[in-house]
Amino acid sequence: MKYEYPSINAYFEQVGSPHRPEKVYQKAFDYDQTPLETLTNFKIGMERSEVLNWALSEYNLDLEYVRPLQEDLMLYWLPLCMEYWQKSLFEKFNYYFVWRFHEALHYSQNIIAQTIGKEIQSLTYRFMRDSILARISDEKYLSFSRRGAVSF
Repeated sequence: MKYEYPSINAYFEQVGSPHRPEKVYQKAFDYDQTPLETLTNFKIGMERSEVLNWALSEYNLDLEYVRPLQEDLMLYWLPLCMEYWQKSLFEKFNYYFVWRFHEALHYSQNIIAQTIGKEIQSLTYRFMRDSILARISDEKYLSFSRRGAVSF
């Protein structure tokens, strides 16, 4: 069975096309607000960069350890995160962000639901599941070996 890649734009619309937060009031895990403020300057479809990778990786520490999380910041950040995460499945790069994101979701189960609602958590997990299934359906042979292999 061939699975279709879920559209990041459709996901963005389903979560309500969130707007950039006017103010960042969430306290960062390491007390450095720079990554949080940096995230508010990025949008879906922007060129990936080391700065974005760094900011998202730092936000994952907040996702795992900081409570409460700023709702409008998470809502704005999540589609960007999903876009970055999905690209990691289809391209041969392993950003530190992806590893930290999986860990944060594992250790902070239901943090998306607790912060911005169960419906958005369901949409997010469905997007992730469908992306993984699409990636697997693209493979002729499943193999994870040698340097440069895409891990999903």
